[in-house]
Amino acid sequence: MTVAEVRDAIGRGLRRPEGVAVGPDGAVWASDLGGLVVRIDPTSSVVERVGEPAAEPNGLTFDSRGLLVVCDFGGGRLVRLDPDTGRAKVILDAVDGRPLSRPNFTAFDRDGVLWCTCSTVRDDLLAAVEEQTDDGYLVAVLPDGRAEVAAIGLHFPNGCAVSPDGSHLVVVESGLRRLWCAELRGDGRIGPPRHVGPELAAVPDGIAFDVHGGIWVTLVFPRAGIVRVATDGTVEAVVDGGVGLPTNVAFGGADLRTVFVGSLDRESIGVLDADVAGVALAATG
Repeated sequence: MTVAEVRDAIGRGLRRPEGVAVGPDGAVWASDLGGLVVRIDPTSSVVERVGEPAAEPNGLTFDSRGLLVVCDFGGGRLVRLDPDTGRAKVILDAVDGRPLSRPNFTAFDRDGVLWCTCSTVRDDLLAAVEEQTDDGYLVAVLPDGRAEVAAIGLHFPNGCAVSPDGSHLVVVESGLRRLWCAELRGDGRIGPPRHVGPELAAVPDGIAFDVHGGIWVTLVFPRAGIVRVATDGTVEAVVDGGVGLPTNVAFGGADLRTVFVGSLDRESIGVLDADVAGVALAATG
């Protein structure tokens, strides 16, 4: 059973638009190797480049003020961008006295803590995934700006998201093809981690929750597609092909049933019509 179908694509001439997010005004934002990020009008498909170039922009997350947090995966830093002015400020480039290593994706929790996955310290990213290297870690950035390593020993942590009820953080472990989950206990603390759902049939990348608590997971290799992991751990196909090598998904549109898909290899953002709505999480921070 499929729960979405490929409808369209928006934006043109993008370079590796891995990160994708929907802004407060409904505009679609994507990371872009040609600069930092692009703003895409979902109706006209007009593209506007915003911000100075970064080494390799990746995950995108809006905060409660409508500012955009960008993971500079190649530059080892988190950048906060004002979408209106294009001005950007580095908010984190080191933790515990060491440079931030491959910051991949971020998510805010209900206490305003910004969680960031750092995938690996290795230069050979493909080898880190294939060899199940466990040098990835999770960083908690507290509202006052202090940053701490909250978890170590992760196998290429990638996309992350806070559950709809705000109780748990779910992280993609690309190296194990699994979803890692931990209870959020406030002030940047987490409970003992566990895995949810089965090992997936391909390497997972990004995730997003729908209103029923289902987790939408993009798969990139060796078979590309998107699956949904239900609360009971069962896996069903969302789309099987037709979206390139999908990396991240974001729900948008008036009813949150439009799904925007970033990718490694496309020059545009895929658009899906979904049978189930997504979650409009209130950004904090």
